[in-house]
Amino acid sequence: RPPAGRPLPEGYHARELRDADDWEQAVGKELAEAGSPSDPAYEEFVRRRVDSRRRMVSNGDAAFMGVFLGDRLVADLGIVLCAGPARYQSVGTDPAHRGRGLASHLLHMAGEWAEDRGATRWVIVADRGSDAARLYRRCGLRPAAHSWQVYRTGET
Repeated sequence: RPPAGRPLPEGYHARELRDADDWEQAVGKELAEAGSPSDPAYEEFVRRRVDSRRRMVSNGDAAFMGVFLGDRLVADLGIVLCAGPARYQSVGTDPAHRGRGLASHLLHMAGEWAEDRGATRWVIVADRGSDAARLYRRCGLRPAAHSWQVYRTGET
């Protein structure tokens, strides 16, 4: 089953991202979260990634959803269909709006979207012990596998 979610607090509403303003807000939110809004190369990277997401949505392979306070995007995520499982993408909530159940609401909403299109499993990646991992557990998602990433410094 899709993860459980919480109802939205009063004043918030959730829906799929649909127009140029929604997608532009997603770009701005991602740049603000990264702390690099003035780095032209990073901004170009984010814009290309968002364009790719828009293409996946137009092809029916994904949905990107947001929670809005008025017209302002304050939380968002994506879900991509992967021939059986559906994989969540880029879950994020504006720090001023955390702890209100916005992300859990979106996890459930996106999970139902994927289930309606044949998804049988839901996959998300999170660092063990992180706030995100705790949220996903509260919503009913359970670890199924562990992975590690390593890197080598420039030292020999």
